[in-house]
Amino acid sequence: MAYEMPHRPPPDAVDAGAAGSQYRRVADQLRLDIVEGLWRPDTRLKVRDLAAHYGVSPAPIRESLQQLQGEGLVVMVPNRGARVRAIDEQAIINIFDVREALESFLTAKFAENASTHQIAVLEGLQAEHDAAVEQNDFPAAFALNARFHRLINSAARNPEALNVIDRHLSLTRALRLEYGFTPTRMRTIQREHHLLLDAIRRGDTAAAHRISALHVRSSRDDLVDRLRTPSKPR
Repeated sequence: MAYEMPHRPPPDAVDAGAAGSQYRRVADQLRLDIVEGLWRPDTRLKVRDLAAHYGVSPAPIRESLQQLQGEGLVVMVPNRGARVRAIDEQAIINIFDVREALESFLTAKFAENASTHQIAVLEGLQAEHDAAVEQNDFPAAFALNARFHRLINSAARNPEALNVIDRHLSLTRALRLEYGFTPTRMRTIQREHHLLLDAIRRGDTAAAHRISALHVRSSRDDLVDRLRTPSKPR
């Protein structure tokens, strides 16, 4: 079933800035609006209507739709335009399967080659993450978790793998912000990070690969569970 496009004032966040940053802001807002249900599954996304809604020219809208197609949120059909794709459980599982394969590989590479300085930086990030979790500062812990994994994933200098991971992370992080965390989940992340750090300090590539894979799988299972039961306290 198709849905009519809703109307609401355009967000201030997409009004100004250079073309590149404007496109990213539009993509971020459009992604969030899809996740929150403003644009319902099977809604036709017309460039002209979206440009008017977000208060921008058609160019950043077209770029944003291309990006969201790559993330699996939008389906683009030649001569028919773009539509919102339903975010179902299987799509989320597929995304995490890709992340598990790539991130466990990059984490093993990090454990094999990490310098003393890189490990020290990672330990510093984890110390900040520990403090945020203990203070129940979940937004800060969420941001620090992203920095922790970004350091690991980028160290292998494999931009192709990193681009794939980043594309999928945009969606899963938007879903995570929408559905939230429990204190139990945050402490599970904390514990798994410390297990991973121990393997990296030892240079144990097999353990780093295994723990990283389990870490991604743990995140997948928690998010799928929250999608099934969205009324859980956050």
